[in-house]
Amino acid sequence: METTWKIRNGAEWHDGTPFTSADLVFVAQVVRDKDLPIFSNVMYEFIDTVEAPDPLTLTIKWKSTYIDADTMFGVSAVPFARHRLEKPYVENKETFIDDPYWSFEYVGTGPFTIKTWERGSHMVVRVNNRYVLGRPKVDEVEVRFIEDANATQANLLAGAVDMTLGRNLSGPQALEISNRWSDGRMYVNYDGANQIALYIQHINPNPPIVTDLTFKRAALHAIDRQAMVDALVTRQSEVAHSWLRPGQPAYQEIEARNLVKYEYDPRRAIQMLETIGYTRGADRALRDSSGRQLGHEVRTTGGDDLREKMLFTIADDWQQIGMAISPYVIPRQQADDLEYRATYPAMELVRQGLDHTGSRNIHSRNTPLAENSYRVTGNRSRYHSPELDSLIDRYLITIPLPERRETMGQIVRHVSDNLPFLMMLYTSGVYLVSNRLQNFKADGPWNAHEWDVTT
Repeated sequence: METTWKIRNGAEWHDGTPFTSADLVFVAQVVRDKDLPIFSNVMYEFIDTVEAPDPLTLTIKWKSTYIDADTMFGVSAVPFARHRLEKPYVENKETFIDDPYWSFEYVGTGPFTIKTWERGSHMVVRVNNRYVLGRPKVDEVEVRFIEDANATQANLLAGAVDMTLGRNLSGPQALEISNRWSDGRMYVNYDGANQIALYIQHINPNPPIVTDLTFKRAALHAIDRQAMVDALVTRQSEVAHSWLRPGQPAYQEIEARNLVKYEYDPRRAIQMLETIGYTRGADRALRDSSGRQLGHEVRTTGGDDLREKMLFTIADDWQQIGMAISPYVIPRQQADDLEYRATYPAMELVRQGLDHTGSRNIHSRNTPLAENSYRVTGNRSRYHSPELDSLIDRYLITIPLPERRETMGQIVRHVSDNLPFLMMLYTSGVYLVSNRLQNFKADGPWNAHEWDVTT
């Protein structure tokens, strides 16, 4: 298969350097470099050659058909500046991703350029007058880094900020603001194929029982996910039963033939745990034959109000049936420790892609390991199944839609039957936007070049 991209005339980097096909050749070289596993993506395994017949044309020849070939430079390998990064790449790959280009000295092609950036405080971006799609209407945007949800709410209601980006404001608090905020409105985007799930450690777990299939199924039966949705994200989400996002063509047919559901049933959960050697005593605690209580640690990272509330809700549900649960919120300064994040003892509650876009992430080739310096982060459960790998590989190369849907159905069946992770709920994009900000789209801030403000 072969795909060709044409670069628009007049496209430039923020510093005025022409954007050419040579930049894309460089990007393709870097992201496929096995010495830089942070860029790892199953897509790159399908690439045969990358050619630039002229400065405005790039052609990729693929080893086989590949259903996401058109997203190569839109989602997977977002272009970066060769004239700025080629020297650091050639001279020292080990420090390549630490180059200030990736933060304070970023040079892109978008509608805004970095003016100032105060770490932990705010960032100001200014208009790119040479933006290839036309000069944006807004001259300057200040982005404030506000991790506390209450502080975000206060800033919105006081008129100090015009919109929210990020994840720290959702659920009842977002509804409360939208009901009280006469100067703004709430947008909910249901189309994002993402989920929040409990990822189970499948390499050297502690305790080992967490990878037992009966345990996983019982643990999921013990969580009242519908009550969690109703209390924390009412009108913004629903229980995630399936790897396939609802509302799509053929969803119901695929679900009927392949999906295994785990409804809330704590009594059944206890009975299942008893079949693998646990007994519930007079103190209602579940213990094994040696008298040790069943329990484990569950983590999530700080700064996400929804996940933190979910963490303690899940822990409470498990404690109700007799487990000893240790919830732990990872401090932000520790969240970037890749080895620490990959080698969690039992479970971590995280956001992750699913469905079409997420299938690549659960392939075993995307497992964070010591040999790739834990920089590959897709397969968070570090789950390895040759059967699942084969299904994903087949799905990614299958062009006819009926056959592709059939393969996705088998992926749905494998995930729901084997539970490499415990799906909790689907996520949605929640944006609170001031009425004075015009042309904001409900599916997110992708069109910032079209925004305008009224006085």
